Amino acid sequence: MNQPGHKLHPATDPHKTVKSGNYVTLHYVGKLADGSVFESTNKKPLHFSIGEHAVIHGLEEGVIGMKTGEKKRIIVTPEKGYGRYHKDLIEEIPLSKIPNEITPSVGMVINQESKTGRTIFMKIVKVNRESVVVDMNHPLAGKTLVFDVVVMDIQ
Repeated sequence: MNQPGHKLHPATDPHKTVKSGNYVTLHYVGKLADGSVFESTNKKPLHFSIGEHAVIHGLEEGVIGMKTGEKKRIIVTPEKGYGRYHKDLIEEIPLSKIPNEITPSVGMVINQESKTGRTIFMKIVKVNRESVVVDMNHPLAGKTLVFDVVVMDIQ
């Protein structure tokens, strides 16, 4: 339906509003409270179905009721985003548990498979002589997020 070169122009039905079950196409710029951008759809829009929880709850909830072509700023609290920051997700791991091919450094992200088969991402926050301290919180945990959104299409 979209013609090349018209990717950023919304579909034409301005009377349609987003509701549960709709397949929505939108563009957004995601920022932290200080204004720094953490993510943007840029030229490739985001597509998701309302009610399937494919995106964070606060963003999904925030677009409900918007019309095609409408722009809106959506503020997402940590509870409706990536959750609160949990200090108990900081752990010290002996260097002997880190694969030999990895030279740990602060800021490096390593991963490990959980007992349930999920991948756990751990950011190294401190390197000691015999261990590393890792943070398993999502990088956006505990942060209020600001999304500047425009609805491109509703199906």
